[in-house]
Amino acid sequence: YGVLVYQEQVMQAAQIIAGYTLGGADILRRAMGKKIKSVMDAQKDIFVKGAKETNDIDRHTAESIFALLEKFAEYGFNKSHSAAYAMLSYRTAYLKANYPVEFMAAVLTADQGNADKISHNLAECNAMNIPVLSPDVNESGADFTPVIEKGEGSIRFGMASIKGVGESAAQIIIDERHANGPYENFTDFIVRNEEKSVNRRVMEALIKTGGFDSLGEERAELLEGLDGELAEAKIIREDRKRRQISIFDILGDEVGIADEDKPGNNRRSVEPMGITEKLGYEKELLGFYISGHPMDAYAGIDEVIDSFHHPDELVDFDDRSTFRLCGIVSNLAIKYTRKDSKQMAVFNLATRTHSYEMIMF
Repeated sequence: YGVLVYQEQVMQAAQIIAGYTLGGADILRRAMGKKIKSVMDAQKDIFVKGAKETNDIDRHTAESIFALLEKFAEYGFNKSHSAAYAMLSYRTAYLKANYPVEFMAAVLTADQGNADKISHNLAECNAMNIPVLSPDVNESGADFTPVIEKGEGSIRFGMASIKGVGESAAQIIIDERHANGPYENFTDFIVRNEEKSVNRRVMEALIKTGGFDSLGEERAELLEGLDGELAEAKIIREDRKRRQISIFDILGDEVGIADEDKPGNNRRSVEPMGITEKLGYEKELLGFYISGHPMDAYAGIDEVIDSFHHPDELVDFDDRSTFRLCGIVSNLAIKYTRKDSKQMAVFNLATRTHSYEMIMF
């Protein structure tokens, strides 16, 4: 169809039209790819001269053909590269279409550590109606984990991705779960995972990010009673090591032992954690909001207020442009200009869809 598809066709065109050797054509191809003006100017003269000598093509036509080759070389790939990418693209598209949950979990895992890419991927999951859920000690793997139940799919945040947990502790938690079954409650979890392996910092991070929500545990209550739970778990572990059977195991409910005297049930009742606090911990420890977004309460209003809705729209803004943007302030730092020690604030402003770095005097 007269359309150049591969870089080799640039070489072939130069060979047929301008009498290039294949070696000479490869030099032309490389020169076009690297856009070195002096080399390109020299090659253009060679091409125009060769086109005249080989096929009696006039200068104007030869220059227009050279311009076509030059334009293609800006984006063209060699055939082996293009063929390999075509296969990868096809396979990727197939997986995304037929195994969307598993595919997006893999993509999220591959982009761990890159906040911009993760944000983009989370938005894609949302567009595909795939819920991305907070970590869970009974469902999460170390990485982003696909969960398929009754034909419905979701993705669990990986425990190793939580700030303060890490790969080692996550793997210990997962190995214990695989060896001895799901965790029944928070007490069961800390009894089975000794503090030297899964320390207090790890437990706090799991609590704050919702790792025990599915067990019916309230985040604020667990944080409040953590010291007591750890002490209690230590006693239970020591009893087991001495091969003693707890009085609770012997008598259980049959003798009317009060619920508050059983392990894990002596917590002090506290107010449930509010959504703002939950989102704050998620942002701090996961890098993203999972349970929602602080701006969700202003959905619709922000669209009317905002002067722009995407970073790409910031093309013609200068330092004196006035705009409105509705978002959540974070990472606030006060700095001073070198020249006149003028105070300024540097901060991030997160809308529901994007995060902007701001400087305000």
